[in-house]
Amino acid sequence: SRIPSWEIAEEIIKAINDYSKEETLLDKIMLVASSPTQVSSFQYALNNISIISGK
Repeated sequence: SRIPSWEIAEEIIKAINDYSKEETLLDKIMLVASSPTQVSSFQYALNNISIISGK
């Protein structure tokens, strides 16, 4: 069975958020989505990062 797009987006955003808390040389990241549904899922996850990250 396929994993829903929103679950994947949440996990990716959580990982990026966790990684960004450490000292890093990264300035920017690029997320590439292959469908409008994935874009929407990433937008939702980014807009709700405080809820998703458990803050």
